[in-house]
Amino acid sequence: MAANSPADRPPELLTATILRYRRGWKVMWIGTGHGLRDFSTAMLTQAVARASTMAAKFFSADPSGASAEFLLLIFGRSLPVFIGPQLIVTGEPGQFMATDARENSVFNGATLEDLLITAGADPARPGDYAISWIRPMAAVIPDQT
Repeated sequence: MAANSPADRPPELLTATILRYRRGWKVMWIGTGHGLRDFSTAMLTQAVARASTMAAKFFSADPSGASAEFLLLIFGRSLPVFIGPQLIVTGEPGQFMATDARENSVFNGATLEDLLITAGADPARPGDYAISWIRPMAAVIPDQT
């Protein structure tokens, strides 16, 4: 029989959706119930960095936070339409790899914008593309040694 203690719970998943909105990017938290506020930024890199910082601050106070995961869902327009690249990203900034789920094409890049450009999308304009990037919180939370 499995125990029902907090130590036995599965890792938490924190999800942020980043949508191309007007001339920038809007970040919204999904199902968090954690009091994280939505926000907007001018650039995708800024949106990802700020969302990652917020997630790290939230989980750094919890000793089990390093076992959690952070999912970023990024869409090139406010109403996602899946006719363009659908990138599943792995790695960290500076060393990204993405697989297009539609075509199984593989791309490498230093930034998410690099991946989009290589896949034929323009991150500076609204477009029909999507990115899914799940990161272990241990990679997001700054080393506290």
